[in-house]
Amino acid sequence: MAARRFICFGLCLAATACGPKFSAKSGSPADTLTWAIPFELTTLDPATATEGRAFDVLRQVYEGLLAIDERGQVVPALADRWEISDDGRTYLFHLHPRVRFGDGRPFTSADVVGSYERACLPEMRSPLAPDYLKDIVGVDEVVKGAARHLAGLRAVDPLTVEIKLREPRPSFLSRLAYPVCAIVPAGSPEIRDAAQMIGTGPFIPVSRTTTGLEMKANLAYWGGTPKLSHLSIRFVPDSGTRLNLFRTGEVDLTSVPSGDVPGVRREPSLAKALVVTPRADVSYLQFNAISEPVLKDPRVRRALALCIDRKRIATDISGGVPIPAATLIPPGVPGHEEADVPPADPAAARRLLAEAGYPGGKRFPPIQIAYQDTQRENPAVEAIVTMWRKELGIEATGRGIPAPALREANLARRLPCFFTAWVGDYPDPDDFASMLLRTGSSANGSSYSNPRVDQMLDAADRMPLGPARLERYRAAETAALADAPIVPLLFLRDAELVSGRVQGLKHGAFGHSSFSTVSVRP
Repeated sequence: MAARRFICFGLCLAATACGPKFSAKSGSPADTLTWAIPFELTTLDPATATEGRAFDVLRQVYEGLLAIDERGQVVPALADRWEISDDGRTYLFHLHPRVRFGDGRPFTSADVVGSYERACLPEMRSPLAPDYLKDIVGVDEVVKGAARHLAGLRAVDPLTVEIKLREPRPSFLSRLAYPVCAIVPAGSPEIRDAAQMIGTGPFIPVSRTTTGLEMKANLAYWGGTPKLSHLSIRFVPDSGTRLNLFRTGEVDLTSVPSGDVPGVRREPSLAKALVVTPRADVSYLQFNAISEPVLKDPRVRRALALCIDRKRIATDISGGVPIPAATLIPPGVPGHEEADVPPADPAAARRLLAEAGYPGGKRFPPIQIAYQDTQRENPAVEAIVTMWRKELGIEATGRGIPAPALREANLARRLPCFFTAWVGDYPDPDDFASMLLRTGSSANGSSYSNPRVDQMLDAADRMPLGPARLERYRAAETAALADAPIVPLLFLRDAELVSGRVQGLKHGAFGHSSFSTVSVRP
């Protein structure tokens, strides 16, 4: 593992008794937070990022006009106030004065315009930005390469930005809080190394290797000087290794797979450090008929879904941390509705499979469930394939795939079955229903297309905030799930180990907030 590197501020002080105090952790300053995460960052650029948990890291560097706090509320960030026209199509954002990027250059409206246009350029190949910014006039033209500038975006003056939408969109403010809408300096190239990670956030990247990312405090941070001098992030895929690093005090913060939680709770020193937080996340099984024609038949998809015992996966397989899910919209997000979790019904599943032409699983092609290879096998996936083999007589297996290859295969729609999760981006039902179920959405990995569902989603997206809008989303969700293009499995909760020396950590339904107020005791 590469040695951790730190930048020394004020060399004249380093040789005196007033220098920084050091901890036993590899000679790092005592006010360093060491955070072990279960994956390597596949991108350092907010415009091209897709992994929801990676945004917890990126938001320590980058910020948007708006943010989502630990209560799940949209709050001011780089924009301290805004105005909306009576017709809901024009937004005027007033920017915080005296904000500077980590390299010292001033933040202005030109950076907002440049960041949004940059994210939509075809050469950036952003999987998500065109969806999150699509309501701005001119996005389609830029995405297609017919224009280089967004017609609906204008820098009125250095501290004012005007955004014009094609039509009213109640969720627009929430979307701007999503990290793909973060602001980088105008003219930034695609960000490929730590030196290029220039944001307005509380930390400045110093170095990045295959084993970690080192950051120093942004002493000129507009939100107040961070209490930490350094943030050290380690990429540690193996959960057992992360637990051992926490036991020995080498890391202060790390995630715990739900299947490991029962063992953690039996170990007193770890149990008192365990923190479980509800997330606005849902895990689900995605079917794609493009890569496996047998899945075109909704009877087949429903049969596979009916065999899955979600309650058993939540309790016996996943340590009781997640909650069985019957819908896509999770608790804490407007539009969530409590619903009975469908029990496993193998007899009904066998009848449906026989109706589809595969009695007893005969002539059914082998099927494989892909999942992210963060550990050698995924217990939930193994449970599902066992249920299918036992109850339906089909040949089913699970396959772990490294994150970069998995992402590429999913975007290319090459995965017949995919066990995955949608990590909530912002507190609005369109983030789940519209993103996962609408025809052509970048997040619609099942390639599901239903004109009736699209019409309901389009109507809901345009409706003013209120009960009628939420009911329309629920109706669209119900209609789509009857076709079983995806099967909601679990509403997720984060399990983390937090050292007793860590103070001020904020963790809500949409992940970790800024670490600017976090401190560590020596």
